[in-house]
Amino acid sequence: KAQPDLPLARLATIVGAHAYALMSAQQLAEAEPLFRETLAINERIYGAGHLRTVVALNNVAICLGRQGRHAESAALLEQAIAIRREKLPKDHPDLGNSLNNAGAAYEKAGDSATALQRFSEAVELWRRAGTQPAQWTLRAMHGRARLLEQLGRTDEARAMAEELLPMTTGNAEYQGQAGVDLRTLIERLESATER
Repeated sequence: KAQPDLPLARLATIVGAHAYALMSAQQLAEAEPLFRETLAINERIYGAGHLRTVVALNNVAICLGRQGRHAESAALLEQAIAIRREKLPKDHPDLGNSLNNAGAAYEKAGDSATALQRFSEAVELWRRAGTQPAQWTLRAMHGRARLLEQLGRTDEARAMAEELLPMTTGNAEYQGQAGVDLRTLIERLESATER
């Protein structure tokens, strides 16, 4: 629509901000209906296939994932991926972010094959774009390396983890547990290769 309903758009912003505050406070059951309300408002204003609506859809998916409802989260993220594939350039970072989020959801849901596919697509998108790696890129590379190790594809896993390691220098997330996990993964992969 050319002129969205501004009072509704403001309401979506307010409800969404409240939902984020609740999610940040780990009040996930209270946040979910507000995220869903934001999604419904955006669908009313912009339509179900609009990029602004996809952001609200993604937020519902993230909230579901934080509640441990990973299969439900992945299903919504697939909807977001489909819309972003249709509406955005093939190397757009928002598509990469959705692919990474879906990979994480599938991994936590126990669907390693689909998780690996989504992480791999995210990494390939980043390579095509030729940009500096975003946070979602680092996570996708790490997820891909983990899954390759699980599948016994040690050489590929090691190459991905070793490519990732220098990219994490100075990255706040990789100064903590994520960095420990990555270095531990590389050590395991090196040991497996030496056998």
